[in-house]
Amino acid sequence: MRAVATRRPGNLPAEVTSFVGRRSETAEVRRLLSVARLVTLTGVGGVGKTRLALRVATALRRAFPDGVWLVELAEVGEDALVPHTVAQALGIQDTAGRRPVELLVDFLRGRHLLLVLDNCEHVVDGAAELVGTLLREADHLRVLTTSRETLRVPGEHVRVVEPLPCPAPGGEAGDETAAVTLFTQRAAAMIPSFTLTPDNRADVARVCRRLDGLPLAIELAVVRLPSLSVTQLEERLDQRFRLLTSGDRAGATRHRTLRAVVDWSYELCTPAERVMWARTSVFAGAFGLDAAEEVCAGDGVTRGEVMELLASLVTKSILVCETRRERARYRLLETMRQYGRERLREGGAESAVRRRHAERYLRLAGQCEQEWFGPGQDAWLHRLQREHADLRAALEFCLGTEGLARWGLRMAAALWFHWIYSGLAGEGRRWLECTLAVDRSPTPERARALWAASFIATHQGDLAAAGELADEARHLAERLGEMSTLVRAVHREGLIATYTGDLERAERLLSGVLARYAELGEGEHAQAVLARLGLAAVREMRGDLDEAIRLGRECQRICQARGDHTLLSSTRYILARIHRAAGHPDQAASQAREVVRMQRRHGGRPDAWHLALCTEVLAWLAEDGGEHERAAVLLGAAAQVRRAAGLVDILRTSMHDPHRGYEHRARAALGDDGYVAAFDRGSRLSVPETIAFALGESPRRRLKRAAGGEPGAAPTGTDGASLTPREREVAELVLRGLSNKEIASELVISARTASTHVEHIMLKLGFSSRTQIAAWASTNAAAAQQGNSAG
Repeated sequence: MRAVATRRPGNLPAEVTSFVGRRSETAEVRRLLSVARLVTLTGVGGVGKTRLALRVATALRRAFPDGVWLVELAEVGEDALVPHTVAQALGIQDTAGRRPVELLVDFLRGRHLLLVLDNCEHVVDGAAELVGTLLREADHLRVLTTSRETLRVPGEHVRVVEPLPCPAPGGEAGDETAAVTLFTQRAAAMIPSFTLTPDNRADVARVCRRLDGLPLAIELAVVRLPSLSVTQLEERLDQRFRLLTSGDRAGATRHRTLRAVVDWSYELCTPAERVMWARTSVFAGAFGLDAAEEVCAGDGVTRGEVMELLASLVTKSILVCETRRERARYRLLETMRQYGRERLREGGAESAVRRRHAERYLRLAGQCEQEWFGPGQDAWLHRLQREHADLRAALEFCLGTEGLARWGLRMAAALWFHWIYSGLAGEGRRWLECTLAVDRSPTPERARALWAASFIATHQGDLAAAGELADEARHLAERLGEMSTLVRAVHREGLIATYTGDLERAERLLSGVLARYAELGEGEHAQAVLARLGLAAVREMRGDLDEAIRLGRECQRICQARGDHTLLSSTRYILARIHRAAGHPDQAASQAREVVRMQRRHGGRPDAWHLALCTEVLAWLAEDGGEHERAAVLLGAAAQVRRAAGLVDILRTSMHDPHRGYEHRARAALGDDGYVAAFDRGSRLSVPETIAFALGESPRRRLKRAAGGEPGAAPTGTDGASLTPREREVAELVLRGLSNKEIASELVISARTASTHVEHIMLKLGFSSRTQIAAWASTNAAAAQQGNSAG
């Protein structure tokens, strides 16, 4: 049995600075989430909505077995991209040709999960529509959002986040409120010798009041302490701010106050720092020094000055610097980014800087297309995923700027590798369709984009659209004399013929394509490898297994020589199928298992596509060997990986896939009930557990059964295997002495549900008292700790 304290899935960031105050707000939001499925935190920008949401989410991780997931929407430029962004944050690979909302519904249905949507205000319509749909379709989902505007979704509970409490006038001497505490802690971080004293307490209190208790405003002001005393800081605030004394103090006034702080921070920058602040606002996400040098240099700022200016802005808390893999990356807080963009626009430089930004990401996309097939493949995937927000921003600019749609065509087409292998096929196809609709000129860029759209549509299983796009790409490329694009378009037509069962035409087209790739000097490039794999599959289906194996081995040689692993996984999968058909089970299993092992060796998210395919092949081989139960478990695991990632297997129908036959054989051997039980067991495996099971590794040692005979001890046989993860959590909370009401509060469930869980535990384990549950949980926790120590 897995210990209850096992870390929950999710993606919440670690806190890097202390969290000050907000105890009552934290408790209130937790209470709201126990009775409502949607809670929205509203308030002025800079008031701390995000920090409060993350604090609550972190505190509630134990209550959600399927994790607490943060989705940052600040970088999303339009409502239509909200579902794509949520799916990406959850690791759902959008490759099935279905709407991302449908994929999210399938993924979330039945899961106990908390979704935190941060910064919804600029895409509030898209967020509201998505949240409304998900809450209707996924019964166990709860959502916590931050937004300056409510979503207005039925059932929404709103909590207004107020500024931090400040000392009342005349009460400065001993009133250390949350605002003062925040000021003091941040000041001590800037100046280690800083403390709150009788001499500076009154000035600190006045500064906090002038800043209206806004956390962001306080933190910006504290940055000036290395060069100003608290008294001077307070005096400077008097000079710079025009605080309003009337109007809606919960809204507009504080918005004006925050802007005044940012205005003041801007005025304290040097002219060069102001220029750099404005220019960095074109970046939608975090960026590196090289990107800043390319985009922000020029017109009075040299490349050599960029690094120093970035460092100055970090020191002044305008930019945030994050170090990952020994490389610094910078980002603007959203408020700062929007302010910088306004200044850039006012100065008349927005179009020029955004054009340089688009040029950079166009070059990056082109470089990726040239270099991804090789040893740097993982690095390229990680880089493009990291730069995804700016790729979006560049595409948006190209689409909305007269004369630059052709850049958008080039960029969207060059990123085909990113769209497919980062699980963003749906979004990639959308960008291609948009750019193709904007620029209909008969150009080489259009022909290449048509091919890329056909490539993605094929991968999604939308063969009708793929065929139309390939046909248009072929005609246009032929008309323009673009031979490389022409061959790629014919390649698509050959694969579509394969998937639709026209094997004779497929073999003719793919054989011709391979010869043309060789003539163009691309015989060992990625597309040629894919053409060989397609031809190998056709030869397998037509019974020419020796030739199919030869083609597969040729692909394997090329991939290994190039240091590639993505197409190597495809190659091994095809070879596994061919060897199975040829009666070589050992060779088939070896190829499939190597693909599964590769999922561990490469960083980032596992390749769900190839993991599902090869787990399925291993299921067939297990059934061939008479291991009926193992085959059923593997079939369930493969189905779960495929479903969770939103994958569609076009091979299932087009390549005479033997899945249905193997399913019938396993069901006949095990009986309906036995097959369903084994299949369900496989569908509950996590990805790491699927990998371990597929490789035949011994599962983690089951915890020792509790000894019987002593008062309160668990009877023999009560190892807890029948308990659900939630019931195990409840058992641990019983061990801690919590009542049903307290358990309900801890797990954000109703008291009746908590009582029902306790009753189920007693029924399953044969107990008659909470004392026995506590004794059982204590014994199993000790066994788990002993097992971990032994390991």
